[in-house]
Amino acid sequence: MNKYSKIILLLLLLYSSAFSVQAQEKTLLWRISGNGLSKDSYLFGTMHKICEEDYFWTDTMKKYFHRSDRVCFEIDLDNPFLLLSTVKSMQSVDGRTLKDLFTPKDFARLSTYFKRANGYDIMLFNQVRPSVLMLLLETDYVNCLAFKSYEDEIKKEARKFKKSILGLETVEEQFAAVADVTDKEVVTYVMNIVNGQYLNDKSHQLLYDHITALYKLQDIQALYSLVGIDSSELFDTKEMVLDFRNKNWIPKFKTYSKDKSIFYAVGAGHLAGEAGLISLLRKEGYQLDPLFSEEVNFDEILTEADAE
Repeated sequence: MNKYSKIILLLLLLYSSAFSVQAQEKTLLWRISGNGLSKDSYLFGTMHKICEEDYFWTDTMKKYFHRSDRVCFEIDLDNPFLLLSTVKSMQSVDGRTLKDLFTPKDFARLSTYFKRANGYDIMLFNQVRPSVLMLLLETDYVNCLAFKSYEDEIKKEARKFKKSILGLETVEEQFAAVADVTDKEVVTYVMNIVNGQYLNDKSHQLLYDHITALYKLQDIQALYSLVGIDSSELFDTKEMVLDFRNKNWIPKFKTYSKDKSIFYAVGAGHLAGEAGLISLLRKEGYQLDPLFSEEVNFDEILTEADAE
């Protein structure tokens, strides 16, 4: 796996892919109990962008979503100031613009590509941090007719059933996770997308397909092994994208779940390893149990929810 394949993999981890901890169970859904909790909470690993035909939401996932009082994402997606915070966090901190990073020829090609791919004039984003541009193009090497987002779909259900929404971190903290990517890495990554290199060589499409297949199998151990292959060059980035953020989130789990049942929906890469959420929560004294797919009587579940 070359350096830029690993950058792509880490970007997918920030919002999307699916890893876990020591356990071998093939499931994305875990019950959080014990340690003084009055109600069980649930931890679900999402994929931020997945091809529409690969999206799935099982009866078991629905069941425990409906048993929860509230929903919690990485950031509060119901925050009325979310757009303002996002725009502010995206701004360059040193006055440099995206146009400063590229040659005139490359910037013209990027401008044409960006307009075609996203429908926006690149100059609207000219003053954002370079790393943000990588996120804006994170899956532009994937051949999907349409994408779905687990966060978007779960947010719709939360609003439909009047469940309040919480967040584990701010937008500023989330963007900081990729702030250390160098300008050279940004330019190389972006121009490889613009010039069609990632689509033409197929390696990144195959990587995305591999991640998606393992996600659909809920094979969290295989996905954890995938990210562990030759990752030394980007170890510091991985620590910032995943491990550091996981540790910062644990106090929020303690506060939010104290007397309410919370359905935590975070990029499933955060479940993994010794510094993953499952391991960290267990170290805090909580019991984490895997929840497997089953057929569910939804009329009964909704009646129970209404009664509570």
